[in-house]
Amino acid sequence: MASCVQILGLLQAFLDDEIGSVERLLFEDHLHNCDACRHELKIARAANVQLFELLKEDRLQENLVPTVMAHLPEMDRKRSSNSHVIPPSKKRTWNKTFAALVPVLAPIILLVLGGLLWLYWPSIPQKDDDAVGLITYSNGPVRFGRAVDGILNEAKEKTLLVPDSFIKTGKDGRLLLGLSGPSHVSLYEDSSLYLISERKLLLEQGRIFVDVHPDTQEFLINTPHGVISALGTSFEVYTTSDNTEVTVVNGEVLVENETSFALLHQGNKALFSQRNRPKIERDVPAARCLEMARNVLPEVSAQRMFLTRFVPSTQETTRTRRQIFMVETKQRLVRAVELNWLPHPYSEGHAGYSVYVSDSSLNPLFKTHIPPSVFQDKTHTSINIDVPAEVQTHAENRLHIDLLPDYSTGQLDTSFTEVRAVGVRP
Repeated sequence: MASCVQILGLLQAFLDDEIGSVERLLFEDHLHNCDACRHELKIARAANVQLFELLKEDRLQENLVPTVMAHLPEMDRKRSSNSHVIPPSKKRTWNKTFAALVPVLAPIILLVLGGLLWLYWPSIPQKDDDAVGLITYSNGPVRFGRAVDGILNEAKEKTLLVPDSFIKTGKDGRLLLGLSGPSHVSLYEDSSLYLISERKLLLEQGRIFVDVHPDTQEFLINTPHGVISALGTSFEVYTTSDNTEVTVVNGEVLVENETSFALLHQGNKALFSQRNRPKIERDVPAARCLEMARNVLPEVSAQRMFLTRFVPSTQETTRTRRQIFMVETKQRLVRAVELNWLPHPYSEGHAGYSVYVSDSSLNPLFKTHIPPSVFQDKTHTSINIDVPAEVQTHAENRLHIDLLPDYSTGQLDTSFTEVRAVGVRP
């Protein structure tokens, strides 16, 4: 959110309707939460009205341009008779002297100009207190800066991000952001994104993929056609000049525009414009969106910096998160158990998992261990665990699967989505 000083500087531009769409959004969002700035706006509006009325009689009623132009004197283009004429011989001497000095003076002038540019080139403030995230990966033509300044610099990994940041990718550009929460944003080519706060974005155009950590606060994405809100979920947003498309990979997402709304679940896709009712498609291949997002992973040192600065230590060391599944077998023999999960946006730091398999009466059958390297490989989102031969002789009605993270190998949990029996035979 913009500061009160920035908002007060935009008061007159707002009253004169000379403020841009992005500044207007920041301005109105700040006014909604700041009583002091709303009071200043009220005072400024009243002062403008009073000045308009007071100066009504003194306001110029006619155009002075013709009168001024008629009284301007004509310029004498003739050369004065007593003008000094430089002899040709002196001209040639001066030209030779100047040509000899150019190779000497040019490097000095360039060096001085370069130093001045380096000293006075505007920089983007990056205070730790104001930062809400950082760039974890950047490749190709990617520029970023402050929306109010309009000055864009090359985006580099480990660059801190503050509210009111603007990011733009060109052809083949790709960027990954880590935001406090934590949330992760993958920005594709030819996209324009405004970071209003750590949980509020404005996608002007292009495509993004978002991983939102479960939180009590909603995560908002504004587009020219409506608002997208989510709590803990993964989804893709694609915005063009005509409409916005939202595809949900995991969790639930609410989309709404001026006239309607729609609640999307896993595997749903919505297409909507500013005033039309969203068109919903179900059972779409949403996994393709996830595969595209996971093709690029954060740079390792940038990821570590993000985890250190923006992920609370209490969250990294959360108490053991067990995940329990019941698998129906219908009294048939099972040769393997298949585990499916939602891949992390991280490249390292995953916890391994101990797998405990019991029968329907919770009598232990067998156990195994999944190393963290399995979850670091983003090309796979499932694994088959073979059932030992001696256990295959027992036909159970139901299997009890207990998944326990091993935090000695890493601190990142994996969210398992489905566990099922494989190779069931009579």
